[in-house]
Amino acid sequence: MKVRSHSLRIKGKVLGRLLFLAVVVWLAGVPLKGFQVVPAERFAAVKRYWEWSSYWGIDGLNFPQAVYSPGKSFRALVFFSEEVRPGEPYWGFCSQELAVCQAYSAWPDHTVYEARGTRMGKAETEEAGLKRFRQQQFLSHQEGTDLSGPPGPHLLAGPPGGTTAGGGASTGSSYENRVRTMVQAITLPALGVPEAIRRRSANRFVEDVIRAQGKGECTVIVPFADVHSPLVPVLSLCPGERGIQFMRKDGDEWVATAGGWMTSEDIFRQFEPLIQKHASLTVKP
Repeated sequence: MKVRSHSLRIKGKVLGRLLFLAVVVWLAGVPLKGFQVVPAERFAAVKRYWEWSSYWGIDGLNFPQAVYSPGKSFRALVFFSEEVRPGEPYWGFCSQELAVCQAYSAWPDHTVYEARGTRMGKAETEEAGLKRFRQQQFLSHQEGTDLSGPPGPHLLAGPPGGTTAGGGASTGSSYENRVRTMVQAITLPALGVPEAIRRRSANRFVEDVIRAQGKGECTVIVPFADVHSPLVPVLSLCPGERGIQFMRKDGDEWVATAGGWMTSEDIFRQFEPLIQKHASLTVKP
């Protein structure tokens, strides 16, 4: 009986601790979800955006002076909106060490499509930088290239200012009550070949658009990409003419960027070899 009583006391203590932990987890459920799970998931999506931008050389890897050092760690005030809505801060950070605030926007399926940034003053704290960035409605004060237009051949341009990827104004009216923050150490990951290319994924939406367009006497090539690729370059080879066009996600649709077919030799030299190398779809005359 004593052994059984002792055993029951042990079981009672274990059960009590488990119940206590369950209550703690239940009470902390929202913070745990908000501060641990959400930032990790969103950082992974931003990393995917960085990797695609870096590999193709598309504007989007927005860091001061184009400095991106894999393995570099820095302290930052991380912020994110509770809900994923276009034009709002899907994930972002202010870092006094880098002297910059960055905010990334995404579609509800976690496709990051845009980066915006603002410089921080030498004496400006991360909290003050975020407050000012909020007052700017998370828009950049710098001139730059909007992803709705043709991308440039370099990694760092000024972030888009004042428009969403769909071209509409970003009001920012609901930011104040729905943005959450946390202090975190960020380590910049190594950037290699994008996952969509490694897995030889096909973006059926883009490929269906290209098939439907038809190019007459032209050969059109679409590279490997997936539904989370921010911009998909498309190559057109016509008799006596060649060009590059970019497809982007706009809500539930994939559309051509405002630049249309570009024939610049610089753009062609940058994208043609990689498109040919990673061809997923080739539409011939």
